[in-house]
Amino acid sequence: MRYLALDCESRGPKAVNARSQSTLLTHISWWNEHGDGEVVPFLHGRCHESWESVPEWDSNKGLVRAMASPNVTKLFWNAKYDLLMFKKSNVKVRGPIIDVMLVARILHTAERTGTYTLKHFARKLLGYLYTEETKLKKWISMQKRAKLDASYGAAPRRINGPYALLDAKATFELFWMFKSTIESPSVRALLKREHKVLRTTMEMEDRGLLIDNSLTLDLMASCSKEMQRVRGEIADATDSPEFNPNSSQQVAKQFFTIPKRNPVSISPGGLPSTDKVAMLILRDHYEDPLAQTILDWRKVYKARGTYLKKFLEDTDSNGVLRGSFNQSGTRTGRFSSSGPNLQNITRPGKSPSERLRECFIARPGFAFICMDYNQIELRLGAHFSCCKSMLEAISKGEDLHGVTARRMFNVKPTDPDWKTKRQISKTLNFAILYGIGLEEFRNTMIRESEMYFSLLDSSRFIRRYKEVHPEIVAYFDEIKIESTKTGGVTNPYGRFMEVPRHKQYVGVNYKIQSTAADLIKERMTLCRDILKPTMSGLVMICHDELVFEMWRDDMHLLPQLKQTMEELSRFSVPLTVSVSGGERWGKKRELLLEDDINHPCYDGLSILKHGY
Repeated sequence: MRYLALDCESRGPKAVNARSQSTLLTHISWWNEHGDGEVVPFLHGRCHESWESVPEWDSNKGLVRAMASPNVTKLFWNAKYDLLMFKKSNVKVRGPIIDVMLVARILHTAERTGTYTLKHFARKLLGYLYTEETKLKKWISMQKRAKLDASYGAAPRRINGPYALLDAKATFELFWMFKSTIESPSVRALLKREHKVLRTTMEMEDRGLLIDNSLTLDLMASCSKEMQRVRGEIADATDSPEFNPNSSQQVAKQFFTIPKRNPVSISPGGLPSTDKVAMLILRDHYEDPLAQTILDWRKVYKARGTYLKKFLEDTDSNGVLRGSFNQSGTRTGRFSSSGPNLQNITRPGKSPSERLRECFIARPGFAFICMDYNQIELRLGAHFSCCKSMLEAISKGEDLHGVTARRMFNVKPTDPDWKTKRQISKTLNFAILYGIGLEEFRNTMIRESEMYFSLLDSSRFIRRYKEVHPEIVAYFDEIKIESTKTGGVTNPYGRFMEVPRHKQYVGVNYKIQSTAADLIKERMTLCRDILKPTMSGLVMICHDELVFEMWRDDMHLLPQLKQTMEELSRFSVPLTVSVSGGERWGKKRELLLEDDINHPCYDGLSILKHGY
């Protein structure tokens, strides 16, 4: 036997979260290349050093040996979940693994982000009907009505057994279908890197982030007080103490039915949109002050409910929060985050709802070191398009957004409207490379600058941008030709992404974002190797920023980490990083490594505490 597909079934109120203490392993299903498979119950709490101590495993000693064998490749769908469940249940897994879900991410890039599930691919590629799932869902529905444990692993074996076995079988058969493609050099190299990233990500999640519970409680109290105040303002403005600002229907009625206004836009569900853009247009264009009050409510409500509350609920007994980082959260291979989503956390500010990052603190004797790529996507856009003005600005160390503002609007930093013009230019620099349309650009402009712009204004901005950066327009034409010929685009790391014929404008975005994603993944694994012998480690990835928790005696490694992350020769522009540090993620200062480390007062953390 060379390959063994494995799948876990678990039970508990938070069974989708393998890290939850209440999530228990109940069954393990397996399937091999001989067409053999079985579902084996796991008696939690009775298994210690070996499964052989559990009677149900007596006939499965061969499976125990296979899972620990370095000569058998273990196959998983979403390996991170299963490996976490095995680890917390003292189940030993050794030898090579293949995450078939990561293979699907590499080979089938046109799927919607939320469809990278085993069931989706088994139905689509293998023709599975999953009648077993229908029976299981019926049982789950009955359990929920009876207010009993409704997790898959809690179902009787006659119901979840056939379902669990089919999962292992589907995992194996999908791997076998992908096997010949995996053996191509480019895909093999990508998959090898993704598996290195998987190990790095699991270690990062294991380490977790320490939360300042005292500050979190203070901010919770402040947000509650602010919510009470804003709720009172909303009640006064609507003449209705029962008005629910979280109800999109009630908000839509308040803004579009009572004053008889036409909707700003229509939501995907066919109702008047009440999103941030709609509120900003109502505030600025229609001069309705209630719109700002609704925005204030949403900001503080999200800070309290989505973040602060989760910080307290999901930390362990040591005050450590372990979120989830999805290394293939997008088509282009970029990371996403959940539990909570640290990618969407508010940037630092003075109000309680803007101080969320301060809740993340380094452990005693450690400090956060943040290494952030400098405008990596814009620099890659300049490289791929050979945009002369951008390349010159980068070589001179100039502000790219400022250069665009000067060329588009003929303004200088001393002009009173410089800040506004630079913000427009910044949005344009990214929006054009993302290939977004006129209305979406207008909405992005409103959302980012919180100022009203008409579609006519936006059209003029885009037209002027194309005049001053003609190379970028030409590059879109190049990508259209490439995607027409090949069905997609390929980045310098060998990642191919399918581009729909009706959406060829996204090809530029795919190429730039995927290149940045693969570069960052490559470098984060190299940084992990540098820090492996030390007490320091990676704790977070947030967009283009890697956050390390560094022990005071490991600070001498910072120049090496910076050098490892930067790419100075592969592209026509240098991809550099800025380094900042502090004992809180939300309170950090820029570090000039050579000056700081050689400072006579330097003793590891003193530069971070006192700002020498």
